[in-house]
Amino acid sequence: MNTRIGRPPTWVTVVVGLLFCGGTSCSRVSGQVQLPGQGAAPGSAAMSALPASVPPDTVVAVLSGPAHWQVPIAIAVWPDTVKFGEPVTVVVDFPAGSAPVTADSLTCDVPWLIWADAFDKSPPDKLLSRLKRWFGRAGVLRIPAGLPPAAGPRIVRAARIFRMGPYRLQWGDREDPVAARTAVSQVASRLTNNNEPVGVRWPRSLGWRWPRLVGLLAALMSLVAGAVWLMRRRHRRHGAPAHTPIPPPAYLLTAQMIWALYRQELPARGQGRLFLDQLTAAMRGYLRNRFRIRAEEMTAKELLAALRARGYKSAECGEFAQLLQEADDLRYAPERVVPAVCDGFLARAIRLMAAVQVVARFAPVPADLAVAGQKCWSNLWRWLENSDPSNPVEVQEKARHV
Repeated sequence: MNTRIGRPPTWVTVVVGLLFCGGTSCSRVSGQVQLPGQGAAPGSAAMSALPASVPPDTVVAVLSGPAHWQVPIAIAVWPDTVKFGEPVTVVVDFPAGSAPVTADSLTCDVPWLIWADAFDKSPPDKLLSRLKRWFGRAGVLRIPAGLPPAAGPRIVRAARIFRMGPYRLQWGDREDPVAARTAVSQVASRLTNNNEPVGVRWPRSLGWRWPRLVGLLAALMSLVAGAVWLMRRRHRRHGAPAHTPIPPPAYLLTAQMIWALYRQELPARGQGRLFLDQLTAAMRGYLRNRFRIRAEEMTAKELLAALRARGYKSAECGEFAQLLQEADDLRYAPERVVPAVCDGFLARAIRLMAAVQVVARFAPVPADLAVAGQKCWSNLWRWLENSDPSNPVEVQEKARHV
């Protein structure tokens, strides 16, 4: 005889479904929230009883308070299943006749349980601000409708669980087998599809505040501004940028000015001071173009200090300063400047220019400037070879005693 097990008749399925729904509805309406250990004496077996099937990965969060608090008689967490980061309500009942207790003094020893009042009051940084908008701001403390009256003091406080998996709360020592504890609760993922990436499990505040962030930003901007200033200052000190065109040699233009001054024959006409004035002006222009200093605005001592500051420490630099100083002294002296003195200063100027002369090899020089300047320089050098001027200072001293 063959027996076939088929699906039950339709009326059987309907009856079972109605009974299941009716039983569930009745338990929701008329049932009350029974705290573990409610009505049992502290330390009794009924108070510490747990389900036989406790998941092996269950973690324990230990609650505690001030030393003068008595041991609670019951601890409960509602609801028993929440999603990651959602609030739960923690209820702690103390024995009748206990001293008054405050919810703010209730503490927990694990970092993944954060009291909701501290979490939602003022988020310390952007991360917690986003979590606050994500998980909700108000209404985190939900008191169960069927919560029985308490015989003694009671603490009702909301918390958020930032850990996935089973957990339970316990009072006092973690290893105490008779301590008040809750049943095992679950924290599920916020995602409906387990194939999706899991959300952040351990969001933690970095402890930053707006004043600190503003201070760090100001310090960073100061460092960047200082670095830019140092780079620009160093760039200015170490010369012109690479794209600046190289000027032509300084002696070409100065040679034309000195040769034109020589051809005016000012000393022979009794205008020796005017000759020295124009000669020193031409030499200061040469020093400006040759050494890149503002020689027209400097005295002899200032000119020598500027040359030393730019790294020019040759003997010719000191001779240039000495030449200008002696010429300035004679320009404002009451005695007449004789032509021999002017020739001596001219010869010294030509020799000093030749000692520091830089010939253009890789710099483009205009053709008219190159031809005219080189011609005047050759004429001056030829005059220097054909004449033998004496020391201008010694010649001027002899003229004073004649």
